[in-house]
Amino acid sequence: MAHIHFIGAGQMAEAIIRAAQSNAALHNTPFSIEDIDAERVTALTQRYQLPLVAPDTALAQADVVVIAVRPQDDIPGVAQRINQLAAAHSTVISIVAGVTLQQLSTLLGETRAIARVIPNTLTDTGYGYSGVTLNAHAQAEQLEGFLSAFGKV
Repeated sequence: MAHIHFIGAGQMAEAIIRAAQSNAALHNTPFSIEDIDAERVTALTQRYQLPLVAPDTALAQADVVVIAVRPQDDIPGVAQRINQLAAAHSTVISIVAGVTLQQLSTLLGETRAIARVIPNTLTDTGYGYSGVTLNAHAQAEQLEGFLSAFGKV
């Protein structure tokens, strides 16, 4: 994986980044983050030594885009940004509770590679378990390194 971009910099996004860095599973993979809270982005980029990249640029360069916002946030707006800026080859991984794979396909397009992941609270230790479902365009082999970076799948 060349670049993983997180839309949303909440607790679960931080847990995934922390686990991936601590077990060195993705040591050559750059991460970038964006959030509506600029102070949170600054704190996480400093804490985890992430590059501070303009959100639109990071989204355009990402091979994997992780939607890590709250279910009540503007999911259609997030999907619209992804559709406008993300490369056609990028895979979208959603960790948003309650948003189904079919809903994501409707918002992101039927040809986009999409995975829905539900990690648990042990994610930041690297010993968590995650439930994963993929649409027909997502390939498990391409996501295995990312998903196993924070636990078992």
